Amino acid sequence: MPGQAPAPPGASLGQDFVDAARQMGLTAVRVSASQGVLKVADAEHTILFDSLRRVWEQSPLEGRPAVVESFLRAALSKVDAPDRTGFAEARDRLLLRVAHPSYAQVPGADISAPRWDLVPGYLSVFLVVDEPQTMWTVLDDHLVKWAKTFEQLYYNAIDNLRRRTDPKRQRVVPSFPVIRYYQDNDAFDAARLLLLSDFVLPWPKDGVVFGVPTRDHFFFAPVRGTETITTLQAMIELCDRFLKEGAKPISDQLFWFDGHAFEHIAITREPQGTRMRPPERLKNAIVG
Repeated sequence: MPGQAPAPPGASLGQDFVDAARQMGLTAVRVSASQGVLKVADAEHTILFDSLRRVWEQSPLEGRPAVVESFLRAALSKVDAPDRTGFAEARDRLLLRVAHPSYAQVPGADISAPRWDLVPGYLSVFLVVDEPQTMWTVLDDHLVKWAKTFEQLYYNAIDNLRRRTDPKRQRVVPSFPVIRYYQDNDAFDAARLLLLSDFVLPWPKDGVVFGVPTRDHFFFAPVRGTETITTLQAMIELCDRFLKEGAKPISDQLFWFDGHAFEHIAITREPQGTRMRPPERLKNAIVG
């Protein structure tokens, strides 16, 4: 309608689909309530909205466009990851992507990406290949073709990530020095949570709490008794700020790593205030 304000980003799945296609240099040929059709080279690719809609609706309004773009990149990763790529070519460029478990879900497409569910329902680890002009997700098809397991490729990828990470470059959050962060803006900052033991030396007996709100934000702090409650409250504020400022959202939740296992710290944002529910083991560590 003339004079009507444009819909904000995330208000329409169809519009976000069209915008994401344009951002990727593609053309949305047709869009309906149930699916969208993209033109890639000379072929048309149909993207069903079933699972995408569920993830899209559950995401914060401002994060929905990025969710659609990530979904489309995963859906087209078979195009981006040509069959000609062998393990020898990919080995030195293998890296890790920490993302929401839906990162590589592609309904209606005959592809599947192996993953490690770090915190089921919240954080998963995917294998990617970082090329100079693009980055693509390693699929089950690649494991078969390369005759490799996920575990074998994971150890290769974590070595590559460690080589391009310098823990000495971590910094303190000026307003809350107990919280430290690492930011290279190279698309792999969140994945560096897998190197937490390299960043925190000596390792604290009760582990570390951390947040990865977006692909390019990773902050953490040692568990220090009841002081940890104040630290977590500051981390919630950081999460909210970075989700507004950054792209490629991952999670508005916080997490705990005790040196052996990862656990979810439930954060609920309500009109009357934000509620925080640490897991029982962390509560016991906090109260001593």
